[in-house]
Formats: sequence, C-alpha cells, structure tokens
Amino acid sequence: MIVFEDWTFSEWFFVLSFAVTTAIVAHVRGRNAVGWFILGLLFNVFSLIILFALNRLPRGPVKTCPRCAETVLAAALVCRHCGHEFALHRPSPARPSRPLPVVIGAPRTFVSRDSYGSVAYSVFSDGSIEATLDGALRAWDNVDEFRRDADRRTLSISGGRRGGV
Repeated sequence: MIVFEDWTFSEWFFVLSFAVTTAIVAHVRGRNAVGWFILGLLFNVFSLIILFALNRLPRGPVKTCPRCAETVLAAALVCRHCGHEFALHRPSPARPSRPLPVVIGAPRTFVSRDSYGSVAYSVFSDGSIEATLDGALRAWDNVDEFRRDADRRTLSISGGRRGGV
C-alpha cells in the first residue's frame, strides 16, 4: 500500500501533473475526463500510455461509409478516409399543390395513366390530374398546370439545367 505521508512536494506535483494531463488527453479523445483523472492518479504514466493506445471516440452520431466501411460523423458530406461523397438529404414538403377534392355528387372516374418525364400521373374524367411529386400525392386541375409544376420542380432539383447533362 502507498503511504502518502512521506511524499514530498515534487512527488505530489509529479502525480497530479500526470493525472491532469491524462484527464485533458482523455477529454480531447472523447473519453470520460474524471474517470481518467482517477486512473492517472493511481497508475500515472501507464494510464497515459493506455489512453494513447485506445482509439478516439467520435463526438456525436456516426454513420458507416458504404465504400470503405469506416465510421464517420453523421453530418459528414465526404468520407475522410476514402473521399466518398454522401447524398445530401433534403426533406421535401408534403403539402399538395391544392387540397384533394372531396366528391359529394357524381364521382369522378379514372380515365388513363401516363407519364411526363419520370413522373407517372393519372387523368380523371373531369380533366384533373393526380401524381406523386416530392413524395406526396398532389392534384392539378389540368395537364398544363401539372406539366408546369413538374418542369419547375425538375429545374430546381437539377440546378436550372434541362436534359440529362
């Protein structure tokens, strides 16, 4: 057992400086500073060596790169290990262009299904159009309104460029 009564100032200073250094390094590496301060008091240099041998813990939520399988922060846009660019997730509005009609009288009937660009749409007997855009079911009064809206959304997604270039 260690007897603390006979220690000199320099011995206390040495032990405390290693404990504080261990706590600071532990905090920077994402570990519990208080726990590592106590380990630094008890095991001095050995706790510092063990701390440097351990991997850094990430600060915050993480995700795994699909290309190299390394762990990176969830907010990362590019993997720091292999340079893989993650897709930017933009939440889309779930509000329809206009509320879907509530039919009280004669029901409208389905006429045909077609597609405009990559968007499939349905045509009804009253000339209205329904399609899923940006992950939400939307409705238009006629085909021209639908095509204008679909073109606007395509241009905003592609950055103002038309076509596949």
